[in-house]
Amino acid sequence: MNPINRAQLKAQTKASLQGKWGLAVGLLITLSIIPVILAAIQFSSIAAAAAARQLPTASPFIGILIAIAGIYTAITGIVAFLHIFDGTDQGYGKELTSAFTDGKTGANLVTYILQIVFTFLWSMLFWIPGIVASYSYSMSLYIVDDWAKQGYKAQGTEAITASKNMMKGHKGELFVLDLSFLGWYILSGFTFGLLNLYVTPYHMATRAAFYRALVAQSATPVAPVNPMAPTGAPYGAPQAGYGQPVQGYTPAQGYTQAPAQPVQAQAAPMQPNQPAQPYNAVPVYSQPVAPQPAQPVQPVQPTAPVQPEQSTENPAEPTDPTAQPPYQG
Repeated sequence: MNPINRAQLKAQTKASLQGKWGLAVGLLITLSIIPVILAAIQFSSIAAAAAARQLPTASPFIGILIAIAGIYTAITGIVAFLHIFDGTDQGYGKELTSAFTDGKTGANLVTYILQIVFTFLWSMLFWIPGIVASYSYSMSLYIVDDWAKQGYKAQGTEAITASKNMMKGHKGELFVLDLSFLGWYILSGFTFGLLNLYVTPYHMATRAAFYRALVAQSATPVAPVNPMAPTGAPYGAPQAGYGQPVQGYTPAQGYTQAPAQPVQAQAAPMQPNQPAQPYNAVPVYSQPVAPQPAQPVQPVQPTAPVQPEQSTENPAEPTDPTAQPPYQG
């Protein structure tokens, strides 16, 4: 994960806006004036009721129109400035409707509404989790647009999940990037908002550039890919190798090249096992050993014969068979 250089990012954004400032400012004015007009109508009706000493109530119909206008403005602005940065914009009229053509209407509406709902739910815990969630989901509409150009229609929370994966480790970078425009917006207050005609297109295009920088760093797909999608399309953040803007980063600036793959080390050949030496074995020397003369074998001395034992008793005298035994009285 490589950090994104904000200075280079803004330089690329300014380059992409050259010759497109008229289109960018025209889109900004159109997208801003619609909700302003509706809000003015709502306010005038409330003021009229108050002047007539009636209970001032807001018109539900106007309120619904304001909500619809806000959703349309947000989606159209994000998608249109992505096209401007990519150099694929199709002019003022078509960019006002480009987010709702080619089957993208449902995907963009569902994704954006779910994004608002999830951010609101996180904000109920505390405002900090809500801010973190908003940055996690910030790439969702860009991804929907890229998938549509690849022939894939985002469903449910697919784009939101892909945005969460893409923004891992980069939420802080985008937050700091947004903070870098804070001074411009403060200065715009001293010009009664006129400076916003420069600051807002610059800011929105820079956010699109941030997305393209993340795409260029992605080495693996972050979302499903339609197998029927045309190959060779220059878009497609979901796929490795796609997502490169027509006008924008070059390899020398470090944004179009995926991270280098680690070089696999060559394993050293294994040495054959040496036979184990027995414990306390006598080493074998290569020098020949001189033969020793054989010792003569001593002849075995014969054993003396064993003399028979001489009995000390007198031999019994022979008995006369005619002798009478003595009388036993």
